[in-house]
Amino acid sequence: MKISSIKVKLTLQGPILTGATNPGFLGIDTPFARTLAKELYLPGTLVKGKLRQAWRALGGLSASFPTDSWFGAPAGNATHLDQNFDPVRGRAHFSDFVDSASAGKSALRSRIKMDECRGSAADGMLQLLESPYASGERAVFEGTIYFFERDAEERAAFLDAVRLGLSAVPSFGAERGIGFGRLCSVQAEMGPGPSPGAHEAIADGAGTLGLMLSGDESLCFARRQPAENLFESAEVIPGAAIKGSVAQMMERLGGAEAFPLLWSNLSRIRIRHARPELKGVPPKLPPAIPLSIVFAGDEWKDAAPRKEPCLIGDKAPAFRSDWKSEWDTAKKYFGHCIVHKELRVRTQIDADKRRALDQNLFAYESLDPAGLEWRTALDLHYVPASQRAGICDELKTLLSYGIFGMGKTKARMDSQICNPISPRFASSTAAGPSLVIQLQTPALLGLPAEWQTARSAADVHRIYSRAWRELSSKAPLTLSHYFAEQELAGGLYLHRRFRPAGSAYQPWLLTSAGSVFVFEGSDRPEVRQLLDDWLRTGLPIAPSLREHYKLQGGDFDLWNQCPFVPENGFGELAVNLQLNWKDRLLEVDHD
Repeated sequence: MKISSIKVKLTLQGPILTGATNPGFLGIDTPFARTLAKELYLPGTLVKGKLRQAWRALGGLSASFPTDSWFGAPAGNATHLDQNFDPVRGRAHFSDFVDSASAGKSALRSRIKMDECRGSAADGMLQLLESPYASGERAVFEGTIYFFERDAEERAAFLDAVRLGLSAVPSFGAERGIGFGRLCSVQAEMGPGPSPGAHEAIADGAGTLGLMLSGDESLCFARRQPAENLFESAEVIPGAAIKGSVAQMMERLGGAEAFPLLWSNLSRIRIRHARPELKGVPPKLPPAIPLSIVFAGDEWKDAAPRKEPCLIGDKAPAFRSDWKSEWDTAKKYFGHCIVHKELRVRTQIDADKRRALDQNLFAYESLDPAGLEWRTALDLHYVPASQRAGICDELKTLLSYGIFGMGKTKARMDSQICNPISPRFASSTAAGPSLVIQLQTPALLGLPAEWQTARSAADVHRIYSRAWRELSSKAPLTLSHYFAEQELAGGLYLHRRFRPAGSAYQPWLLTSAGSVFVFEGSDRPEVRQLLDDWLRTGLPIAPSLREHYKLQGGDFDLWNQCPFVPENGFGELAVNLQLNWKDRLLEVDHD
């Protein structure tokens, strides 16, 4: 396949309205959707949905449109348990459609509800709409459709189908029943593919590569859901999301024939989680904020050296779960930038009634990537040294047009392969009175059966002590104390997607990023070697956990049985980061 693009211009006649989910100015009931640059836009999902609906409405002609192949098909869910839960992703990608001349444009329009008995306005029924376009005024919304084409014939067929379908849409946006958003004309022309990115020259045989990601489309990498129909995005891009998008693009753009080395070694490449930074800032990889950081007023300290609780001055320390304004101070010190978010509410449409389907409203709390760059590392240490240069070249070729299909919004991001990016704070495996290991990403630690019976701090200490002893069997580590949080990862999709058919439901139990473990110090060379290995490859999955979760095969065969493998960026750690802020350490009592 090849990537082609279609430049689309939709000319609409005012009034026009696409309601924003984010609140507008005080008193406005329905504000117009705007980008961070304050430009008015139609969501790409709206245009895509109207196009699919138009093809369906065209009746007999729709047989020539392979809609599921082009746009994707629904996978299994809670109401369709008999369907395959493997995703069926489409090959057409829609950007938002933006009116580039609309920044700063604003006006209001009011509506009322009439009291049928009195023939006058009903009490309390005044609605204020943001209506930047006057009646009869024309506006041009421009967007791009990227398409993974099989051949030139399919590209031409898709272009014709887009022109035909969009021309059959009478109007776009809200309030269409009273004349809003009437379509005047459609222009759809083939454009160039995405502009190839510029990659840095990399030394032959490099064991680690840098990767920088940026874009202009909203992103959502869902974390634990507070409600069934709300997806809140994490600010960190999981390595698994990057690797999944790379694998999908590789399969579509030629597979093993076009990328033979990458195809055979992708499961051996460790892609770490990507963290956001401001564009233009010298590249550094910020750490997860340690759970041992405490505040007392405006002052913060690191409690990692202390095994017993204490006061800071005359104040009780506040740990991360109690922070409010303290987050700003901690993020600034550890290099975490501010990421703007927006809420986009969507619904499934009943194709027959052409209205919202009951009980199918859902929302994405998405990240606005404007002005940001996500930075990460690709570790090739398990790849034969003789093949690393070839893999680097194949990655540059594959990613030269960006990465498609990122996160729940299936966003496209620009990408650049670069030389390794240094961490903001360096790890150190030098011997000392204690050894401090901090998780940078979640990791599987401890058997779920042990966690189910844990009732005290001593029980949790035993679980972690056993887990670390098993992982460090060649150079056993003795746990002194810890600062840790745990989380469950599960749900119907993960169960049906990764667990053996017919197995009982069981979520994965993870120890959260930022957790800190303090061990007794050791100057044994085997300990330093173990730590160096973990820094390069991440924490492995312990044999007891493999047995518990029934994971079969070698280290690089686990990705389709468990999503939390080190090659997906999980189990990343840092060692003795506290040496970088020694003046902030809480003193240890020696009496």
